[in-house]
Amino acid sequence: MNLLSERDEQGRIPLDLACYLGFKNISLYLITKTGAPEDVIKQEINIDNMGRNCYHNMCYKGNFDCTIVLLNIERVYLKKMLFDQLLQLKNDFKFKNMDIKHGSLASSVFHDPDSVKRHEDFNIRVYNLFEQYAKDIENRYRQILTQQDEHKRNPIHYGAMSKFTKCYKTLEAILNINIDLVPATDDFLKLFF
Repeated sequence: MNLLSERDEQGRIPLDLACYLGFKNISLYLITKTGAPEDVIKQEINIDNMGRNCYHNMCYKGNFDCTIVLLNIERVYLKKMLFDQLLQLKNDFKFKNMDIKHGSLASSVFHDPDSVKRHEDFNIRVYNLFEQYAKDIENRYRQILTQQDEHKRNPIHYGAMSKFTKCYKTLEAILNINIDLVPATDDFLKLFF
């Protein structure tokens, strides 16, 4: 069994303990050693014997720095997966960087009807990737925020009932979800090509 996923008698893994204690660097180290970005994102968040995940503890203790580190690394991993998928898609459709400028076919190069059709199909697949990216973010936040412990309390409850110093900032960080992908999709394509 992998030491990073080994559970103690209360069902906690080392990442849960590091988050509880507020060790942001150790938390980051542990999550990066869990596996490739795809493995980390597809992996369910650990739930201990009382039904809590690491976000319950971070919200209760006000471990703002740990919360930011975990949320950021997951977003970076999601973006890395998206970038790799876009790069693979571009290669599958046999487009070069000079073929596409700002998300459209470059006007300086003659494009036959086959290239125009491939570009239309490519755009459809790209938008599907962005939809999947948004769904992945939504699913991850659903795992984080809706997990209820044995008393039917989620991480927001833990942050609200705590008196530790940074609980408010920690809740604010978790609840500040920005998934405005329509303009971001076009901007990302302009950067990518």
